[in-house]
Amino acid sequence: MSPQQSFEAEWRERFERFAARGGTEARISGWSEHGLKRRMQRVFQVLATHELAGRRILDLGCGTGVYSQALLAREARPLGADYALGMLRRAQQVLGPEVAVPLVAADLLNLPFRSRSFSGLINVGVLQHIAHLDRALGEMARVLDGDGFALIVTLNRHSFHAAASWLVAWPRAWRRGRWRPKRHALRRSAARISRAATRVGFARPRFRGVYLYPKPLRWLETLLDRLDVLRWRGRPLLLPFANAFLVELPKSPTAEA
Repeated sequence: MSPQQSFEAEWRERFERFAARGGTEARISGWSEHGLKRRMQRVFQVLATHELAGRRILDLGCGTGVYSQALLAREARPLGADYALGMLRRAQQVLGPEVAVPLVAADLLNLPFRSRSFSGLINVGVLQHIAHLDRALGEMARVLDGDGFALIVTLNRHSFHAAASWLVAWPRAWRRGRWRPKRHALRRSAARISRAATRVGFARPRFRGVYLYPKPLRWLETLLDRLDVLRWRGRPLLLPFANAFLVELPKSPTAEA
């Protein structure tokens, strides 16, 4: 098994454990209640600019189904997909037996859907656990129709949060007898995501910061949200202050069917 396959297999097992341990939807997803709320807020701010009624939206990496539930409330036609069967079972509980949201076991790197099957796609907190970036984005582009879009939330490599994590991780690894920290998640830069996305069939992306801070500093989140409109080379000027970012990827009109 290659290092990339090992990394992805480890995360698949971890998500099965998350689903089995129970608790709130946020805890099962590995986030705080505040973190889940902030991510959902950012995603649905962007989705509000799209017509959702009656459109098929793929909730890719659906986890406990909370995004599918919110999409359904906005009259979209969501389909939830996840590679962790435990997460799908939890999503069935969250959505309830009376809610007709299809749930499918699916691997992001080999999606079991026909090309151009969906009008939109959301993928939150998943790409950071996938080593094969181009292949993952290529599958997303493939299943979107001609005027489709993808919304992806992933960890920001070029952030002060990443620098702080790096400074903590190295001494901790040395104390435990390892010469380097164990790779926990893949933080990627906006530039890396942009290059990969345009290679596989997306048009020019638009980035937004997802600003998350400890409770004493949460007043900064509102301020940074307002300043997110400030741009440099098409990206938020204050993106280094964002632990994660949301990237909106419209399907390129010249992409192959």
